[in-house]
Amino acid sequence: MKRNIILPLLLILAASSVAQKQPKLPAFGDVSKSELEMKECSFEKNAAAMVIFGKGTSVYVYRMTTDDYVETEYHYRVKIFNKKGFNYTNIKMPYPNARTGMGIKSIKAQTYNLDAAGNIVVSKVEKSTIYDKKVNKYYSEKTFAMPDVKEGSVIEYSYTIENGYSNVWNFQWSIPVMVSMFVIDFSNEFELRPIPNVSLPMQQWTVSKSSNNISYYVMEQIPSLDNEPYMSSAKDYLQRMEFVKVSLTIPGRMPYQYLHDWPWVVKALMESEGFGGQLKKDIPFTGELDAMLKDMGDPYQKMVAIHNYVRNNMEWDKDYSIWAPEGVKNAWRSKKGSTGEINMIMINLMRDANLTAHPVLVSTRQNGIVN
Repeated sequence: MKRNIILPLLLILAASSVAQKQPKLPAFGDVSKSELEMKECSFEKNAAAMVIFGKGTSVYVYRMTTDDYVETEYHYRVKIFNKKGFNYTNIKMPYPNARTGMGIKSIKAQTYNLDAAGNIVVSKVEKSTIYDKKVNKYYSEKTFAMPDVKEGSVIEYSYTIENGYSNVWNFQWSIPVMVSMFVIDFSNEFELRPIPNVSLPMQQWTVSKSSNNISYYVMEQIPSLDNEPYMSSAKDYLQRMEFVKVSLTIPGRMPYQYLHDWPWVVKALMESEGFGGQLKKDIPFTGELDAMLKDMGDPYQKMVAIHNYVRNNMEWDKDYSIWAPEGVKNAWRSKKGSTGEINMIMINLMRDANLTAHPVLVSTRQNGIVN
């Protein structure tokens, strides 16, 4: 199966303030001949490829006049041992396309090989080969393939994401990782809560300054993790760090709380126009359904009739979403919609028929354990 690297984003708060010895990672382009001559992973002999190192550096800043700003730089170097490792040379960088100011910049990517004389040959990724495409309503991605890849090649790429972050950093990949490091530099106004999900040794420390804190997380010689039979979700088993943004405290103001409980989430959903606001709509042009339901007294028969009516009149647009961004009325008129729009149309029609119907949100197994 062809695998593509999905690059995660991260913000983490460290729990320790004790300085540790930080591994010295080379600068971009500073590739050694020994890396190219490497024949196998020292701690996982049969690996098709290995992450020599992966590093993320995130700067999170509070700005009084504008929105909070975060800029995260990623730098990866991967060794390709054999042809099975070629799958890891197809790079994908997804990002939310609806977030204002969100963007990927400063992309650099190179492949390194040794020629017959033992000299290092560099093949750069040209800007014209980097593609930006819309994945769905909510996400786009930049994608490219590393050039001149051979058995024994080393590939390297780095990029910066503006105004974007996620809540997890994966130390572990489906190939072994020699060194994985994340550094976060955040303003003192923010409180972030770290949630380690690691069973292997991890170094962590924090350097506190007058206006900010710099936290470090490092793991080394991390074995690969691949999907196994009966594994419900690989995410639950990955060596990783997660974080929760708890609060923002500005002198002279009440603290703003980012962390909420489930009742707050339910209330926010039901008060939002894209979800709860769409559960109180009159679906137009349903005379045919009204005629079918007119003489039905059994609630179960009504439910089946409404379900079949929606199935016969709506086409799924392949978008998995709980939202109805264009509204259920527009989706009904176009006869096409997301999972959320189709289900909310059905709820509205069932309520119009005096049936009790409520939305239920579930998380599929691939999303891992629910928080």
